[in-house]
Amino acid sequence: MLTAEAQPKSLVPDAPSRPIVPIALLILGLGITVCWVVAVTLARAGGNPILVYNGAFAVAFALYLVAAGRIIAAGAPIGRGTLAVILGLALLPRVILLGSTPALSDDLYRYIWDGKVANAGIDPYRYAPDAAELAPLRDGLWGPINQKAQHTPYPPAAQAVFALTYRLAPGSIKAQQVVAFLADLLAIGALLLLLGRLGLPRERVLLYAWSPTPVLHFAHSAHNDALMIGGVLLALATVVGPGGATASRRIGGGVALAVAVLIKLVPLLLVLPLLRRWRIAGGIAFALALALGVAPFAASGGAALAGLGTEAGEAVFNDSIRFVLVRLFALVTPAASVAASLVAAATLAATALGLALRGGDDLALVRGAATLLGLAILLNAVVEPWYLAWMLPFVAILLPPGPDRLPFALTPMLGWLWVSGAIQLTDLTYLDPANVRWWPLIRAVEYGPLLEILSVTLLMAARRWAARPRGVAT
Repeated sequence: MLTAEAQPKSLVPDAPSRPIVPIALLILGLGITVCWVVAVTLARAGGNPILVYNGAFAVAFALYLVAAGRIIAAGAPIGRGTLAVILGLALLPRVILLGSTPALSDDLYRYIWDGKVANAGIDPYRYAPDAAELAPLRDGLWGPINQKAQHTPYPPAAQAVFALTYRLAPGSIKAQQVVAFLADLLAIGALLLLLGRLGLPRERVLLYAWSPTPVLHFAHSAHNDALMIGGVLLALATVVGPGGATASRRIGGGVALAVAVLIKLVPLLLVLPLLRRWRIAGGIAFALALALGVAPFAASGGAALAGLGTEAGEAVFNDSIRFVLVRLFALVTPAASVAASLVAAATLAATALGLALRGGDDLALVRGAATLLGLAILLNAVVEPWYLAWMLPFVAILLPPGPDRLPFALTPMLGWLWVSGAIQLTDLTYLDPANVRWWPLIRAVEYGPLLEILSVTLLMAARRWAARPRGVAT
């Protein structure tokens, strides 16, 4: 299991053996903020944005790991003052990066384009950006759009956000950053709610809120994944803790997950495990919300799927387990990519079904969600750095303190924490795109620790299973 059920007995020790020192957190948080101030300043002065922002990321990630270690090691809730420091120093770097010019990704230009097309009264799924029918809409922001021959890959709720943003601020790059920034704050709020309902210290929110991954990729690059993250966390928060079985909470959970799915499709994996909690009311709410979101674009037909199919079938970047599967299948079939995709789909479906049938308590539900999203990342053909923001809320919830003087326990959540920072190494490949020699080293540094921890975890689970007394149900 990607989240390792064989964790220490408690995520929250009875009494903190190493009380946190708020002043230390303050210094670490201010140090992280300074990293981003320096990065924005150097970028404005003409520095190479890849080197500048990734250099700041590396230092900020090191400081963040120290802060995260203090929070996890502290164990018990620390107090309002510390939480206020955490939230304040989560907000400050984001505000600083709102003042920067996006330089690490061109995805936001597609967001602006899709919004512009929709506001012109044209279905954004109907034509690719290079279509002659859309030529009159082209302007200076059309040029940076990537994959102009590809139909839009973004689902209906994302399109609604693009259209509304364009209507409020036509052609504004800054508006896209503000939307991503606000969505990121929503994700932080949803994580605070989920932590509280699970009975965990809310200070653990630091593991998401201070991570340089969402800070850089949302406030700076304006990626829309934070909207999906917030929806997933709200869907979980509605069905856990006291009152999670009420009809209103179950209905709210169904609607929240539907919105997340309509931003990005990957949360569809969570439907089966959540159906046990939703029952009929939540399931109907999910289906109705999904139908309402899709209805305005129902006439698009195959055009609505063309972009999603292209992205899933042809694009490959920074894959891990799928990278191995494709090369293994290439030994026996010319359709290696198709075979790997089929295996990935079957694995995800079987895992989702298994988790749904197994059930469990609130933490088991959260572990199951982390397992499915983590497996999706490992089996996906495209793994961008900001995808790791999907896992950080689960790291915040599930990462236990380590033994003795170690801040973290050696569980798969620690592996995901590592990948969330190491994945930024992939940006360095853009300095010399034709040079592929760095990729084996990058993949080894990036995924190696996680895969080693997962392998050990699975081996230990297999040994426990083999050593169980006969006649004991699994």
